[in-house]
Amino acid sequence: MTKRYLKVENEKNLVRDSATNAILNTDISVVNKHQHRMQQLQKETSRENEINSLKNDIEELRNIVTQLMSK
Repeated sequence: MTKRYLKVENEKNLVRDSATNAILNTDISVVNKHQHRMQQLQKETSRENEINSLKNDIEELRNIVTQLMSK
């Protein structure tokens, strides 16, 4: 079965997939920019998680040092 794409009125880079009724962007550069932004966001989230993990490790070490010093 061949999909049929219909132009979206007043939108030069959008088409509607008649099989799924989905709106698709045909401008590859916009799609690539979006993918790049999503990858950057994922990297940033990963860095933030790593920083938070390191902060927790430091707090644990502080607690251990404080316990050792109080003995």
